Amino acid sequence: MVLSFSDGVDVEGELLTGQQTGELALAVPAYRTATGHLVSAAVWTVSETQTNSERDQLSIRLGQRLS
Repeated sequence: MVLSFSDGVDVEGELLTGQQTGELALAVPAYRTATGHLVSAAVWTVSETQTNSERDQLSIRLGQRLS
């Protein structure tokens, strides 16, 4: 999935599903912000999702950082 950050940077992320629990997590690769700051790769739990079918968009509220 394409992740769009507020600084205008888009990054390819991956939405993961736990095999046993079905809980969601978001894997974000390392990337550079618009100002050049390097952000390390991380995996976050997903605490809430909201779908906007008109814009073909999924909003995700992140929970705890796993890595």
